[in-house]
Amino acid sequence: MTDGAEYRQTLRFTIVTVFTGLLVVTVLAVILTGHRQTTRATRDLTDVLFERVTLAVGLRTAGFLAPAHGLVDIYAEQYESGVLQIDAARPQPVLDSFLRSLHLRPDFAFLYFAFPDGGQLAVERLDRERFVLWEVVEGEPDVRSITRTTVDLQGTVLDRVVEPDPEFRITDRPWFIDAKAADAAVWSDPYVFEASRPILGITVSRAVRTQQGEFAGVFGADVDLATLSSFLEDLRLGESGMALVVDGDRRAVAFPGYAGWQADNPDADQLPHVSDLGLPWVQAALASIDPKVGHTLHVADEVTWLVRARPMVHIPDRTWFVVAAAPLEEFVGPLWETHRRILLGSLLALLLGMLAVSAISRRISRPIVALAARTERVKDFDLGREEPIRSRITEVQLLSDAVEAMKVGLSAFLRYVPANLVRQVVEAGEEVKVGGREEELTLFFSDVQGFTTISEKMDPDSLTVVLSEYLEVVTSTLQEYGGTVDKFIGDGVMAFWGAPLADPDHAEHACQAAVICQQRLDELNERWAAAGRLPLHTRIGIHTGRAVVGNVGTSDRLNYTAMGDSVNTAARLEGANKEFGTRIMISDATRARLGDGFHLKALGEIELKGKTVPTPVFELLGLE
Repeated sequence: MTDGAEYRQTLRFTIVTVFTGLLVVTVLAVILTGHRQTTRATRDLTDVLFERVTLAVGLRTAGFLAPAHGLVDIYAEQYESGVLQIDAARPQPVLDSFLRSLHLRPDFAFLYFAFPDGGQLAVERLDRERFVLWEVVEGEPDVRSITRTTVDLQGTVLDRVVEPDPEFRITDRPWFIDAKAADAAVWSDPYVFEASRPILGITVSRAVRTQQGEFAGVFGADVDLATLSSFLEDLRLGESGMALVVDGDRRAVAFPGYAGWQADNPDADQLPHVSDLGLPWVQAALASIDPKVGHTLHVADEVTWLVRARPMVHIPDRTWFVVAAAPLEEFVGPLWETHRRILLGSLLALLLGMLAVSAISRRISRPIVALAARTERVKDFDLGREEPIRSRITEVQLLSDAVEAMKVGLSAFLRYVPANLVRQVVEAGEEVKVGGREEELTLFFSDVQGFTTISEKMDPDSLTVVLSEYLEVVTSTLQEYGGTVDKFIGDGVMAFWGAPLADPDHAEHACQAAVICQQRLDELNERWAAAGRLPLHTRIGIHTGRAVVGNVGTSDRLNYTAMGDSVNTAARLEGANKEFGTRIMISDATRARLGDGFHLKALGEIELKGKTVPTPVFELLGLE
């Protein structure tokens, strides 16, 4: 902290600091207490943990497969009740229905209906945006074919391929045979789908029958097992533990690393055996399964593992198991390891507590910070409409209401006082009091030719609208080029450059603004002429010289303006345009401060009112 500087900190930092200190004290107490409870009930705790993990995986797997089972049941019930009709000659309605259902379930690879003769209507997912519509026709060799039509979500056809006389027969597929022989939906073993890309998954299929009991076909849904493996990939037990799903043939149905295994074995026609995964503890766990004994095994290898396996009772017609494991060292260890884990857990609690405190402090301080930012914008006279700041803290809400009321008042005030002028005075650091100083300025006066005559032809409302639109163009252009708009004198405008903010190029900026202003007024007159309005022709006078600039008035009502002979000279130049028929007249003093970027025409010397010495003047024709 520098000498003389006052130390400050944010409200949020204060809240976080105080509450974090309290959390640290609390966490230290927890650590000291945990140090006295080293290995008590370790086995029981790990049993509970692994029991919950294996149960969660089992339920997640069942939940993963349940939508496919339910969807097939719904289609079958609609078909048998007559609500859904499937006609091979009119396949599009059922294909559209399959397409919508498949879009809603990203883990479904296929939805289909197989006819008794082996014909099929199906929709296959390629990715999130593309799908393949299958139309399989059975019959004599010259009739059999598969038409694959690639479409997007809107049904737009992207590609179509026809394969005559395909080799595979749907009636030979296990899911078709099993479903035909069963009275309810059945699950297949994992296998490679007959698809546009290699997919390992399982199928749920259900046969439907006519009201006379005759076999009418099979509805089926194929589920991509990669999604289930992704879930297990994210599931962690300790630092390096894992869980996997194994079927009755000891093949890994879902396991971490599935995507890498599939990439390394693109032509695999079945899932890997657990012995191929390099996890010897899996087979040991499966060999010891006993649903009645809730016990976590210790399987010794290079690393001792805590392993638990349990049958999955929620998968109908299939014998699947969940196996979960984690290194023993991560759960049970000597006193220092237990203490370290307690310390890590306490630090995690501290971190979560700090995050909670941070979130709470953010919620408390956010409206205050927003109010501070809003008042900062008010200081810059940015009074744009914003959503009101709401807070459950009464004092903060009162402050928010006060700021909004202040903005409303300032908005009304700035309609009478130029915001740009006030902003420049603030930026210049001038004290707002009666007084002034002499500066070199470039002064600008403009007036509308024949405005009195024009105004007599207009009603008051129309006159106000026209004059406001005119003055908006003039003042916005002057402010764009750094000018300080002093006042409006009827239809005229007085402005100057060089105060309250210093501007070494004030003469050039004033002349640039004058030229651009005339160009924009010409465009405005064109629009008015097209609308049937009379044009307003503007004359401008510009002079550079010394002037007194500052606050004039009383202690409670001030006007920031420029005064002196230079002001009068600029005003006289504006009026002299009428004598020469010019639009922009500048003095020789202004010309002397211009660079090469201006097109000027000498008009000679004129005697301005109140002057004894003729003044050389020039017409400003444009920018080069």
